[in-house]
Amino acid sequence: MQDVTDAFLRARERGEWPVVEVVQSVFAGTGIFADLRCEWDPDADEQWVRLLKTSTVLALLWVPGPLVIATTGHHDIDDEIESLIGIGVEQVNVAHIDRPTLSLQPDRIPDIWPDREWPHGSISAEAFSAHDLWYATC
Repeated sequence: MQDVTDAFLRARERGEWPVVEVVQSVFAGTGIFADLRCEWDPDADEQWVRLLKTSTVLALLWVPGPLVIATTGHHDIDDEIESLIGIGVEQVNVAHIDRPTLSLQPDRIPDIWPDREWPHGSISAEAFSAHDLWYATC
């Protein structure tokens, strides 16, 4: 298991970041984003931007802080985002978006998501996938 607690805490501490610039670049189809599309509804207070190629999720961008979860074969997305916005992001790489390889320290979840409840009955903090994380905190 890859404990991502510290990465989320660092991103949370850093606060807002220009995730909208990334979304605009995806819509413009520039650079590495040329073949990608994104799903995100900022008016619905969604916590994640999903970057997709066709129907495959390649990366998740956490809106509350500069953190990107990208599949191993597409980790260059992280670098492109950093180049685009001019700041470093917390990087989490996963082999597959649906494979449960991530974990969080349960006692730190309220520090990461102070306004949301973790669905303990549905998703274990000790083993979840990036897709589970998207579901748990969107």
